[in-house]
Amino acid sequence: MTNYKYKAKYSIMKTIHIMKNISLILFLFIACTGGSPHQQTKVADHIKEPNKTQPDDKNTHIILTRDQLKNIDLQLGKLSKINISEHIEATGALGLPPDAYASVSTKIDGFISGTQRYVEGSRIKKNAFIAKIINPILIEKQEQLLSSHTQLNYLRKEYQRQKSLLEANAGVSKQVEKIYAEMEMYRAKKIATENYLTYLGIDIQKVLEGKFTKEIAIVSPMSGYITSINMHNGMYVKPEQQLLEIINDDHLHLELNVYEKDISLVRIGQKITYTVPALKNKIFEGEIHVLGKEIDPVKKTVRVHGHLKKDRPNFIKDLFVQAKIWLQDQIVTAVPQEALMREGDAYYIYRYIKNATDDESIIFEKIQVRTGAKSDGYIAIQSERELQHDAQFVFRGAYYLHAQSKLVSSDEVEE
Repeated sequence: MTNYKYKAKYSIMKTIHIMKNISLILFLFIACTGGSPHQQTKVADHIKEPNKTQPDDKNTHIILTRDQLKNIDLQLGKLSKINISEHIEATGALGLPPDAYASVSTKIDGFISGTQRYVEGSRIKKNAFIAKIINPILIEKQEQLLSSHTQLNYLRKEYQRQKSLLEANAGVSKQVEKIYAEMEMYRAKKIATENYLTYLGIDIQKVLEGKFTKEIAIVSPMSGYITSINMHNGMYVKPEQQLLEIINDDHLHLELNVYEKDISLVRIGQKITYTVPALKNKIFEGEIHVLGKEIDPVKKTVRVHGHLKKDRPNFIKDLFVQAKIWLQDQIVTAVPQEALMREGDAYYIYRYIKNATDDESIIFEKIQVRTGAKSDGYIAIQSERELQHDAQFVFRGAYYLHAQSKLVSSDEVEE
């Protein structure tokens, strides 16, 4: 019993001794800091928010010393009201309607001669001379026309003579009928040969004057650019061969592939901005003109056609483009994209508050926001609290504040 009382007394004395030491430490701490423990804690809490017991969506405060600010490129700015709109992205190519393509071929078998010095990419005008086809059969066809023409003229005169004799009861009706049949036969031959030579581009009047030719010209069916050449002098060609391909880019348009999930948002007349990566990403403009009516079962996309504005790229067949289809314009609050910091699924911006009480530090407030559409380096934001448009926000250097906030949070966890 005596031993128990002695132990209890020893324990009480030890506790009193520890409490005295704690009181002495607190007194020295207060004397050194020149303030009360209550005031110092409040300042610390004000600077270090949020702490580990607060949810991530609470506003927090970050402090930087003036020495730290000297080493970072921190730029402040005010919130902007800009015209921005949601957009969907699509890919595709520059395209042309079917009537913008023309295949050049010969109308008759023969040998190529007299080709002009065109190369792929050359501009060519409608009816421009390209080359000529040589074939002796042309002489035979022209002779047939002249022969039919001459014989037809003879038969017409003979028919009139025999008809006059018949009317004077001096002729035979059977003879008149025979001449008439021959006349009709030669007339048909003449018309057929005449049409054929006209199709080949041969001047009928010159043939009837006895001026024959053994060659015909190959000419451009339309103005445009030459995209392929498959001929040379001395080459024997047939009508089914394509010698050149010509395209007319007057009706150049966009052929975009829009995903099935986005097609309900697309309307005729909506603005398109697009870039051609092969042409250094210059931004061009257009607008939606036609919406496709069929879904690609493999790609799950719908074809959308867009008309181009005046400033447009040069056409290269199947040239890849990246496009944005703009949905609806609206005036929104926005900040530069580099002012926004991401933390998990949350986004934050930083507002300048004031100088700290020691006048050697700056306090910033970390504010959670919701993001919206992007345009020209800006992004729309919204917050549950009202954002003051005359306040100063960190537009450049937000990364350093974000890193500092992570450091503060890490220190609190260690404590």
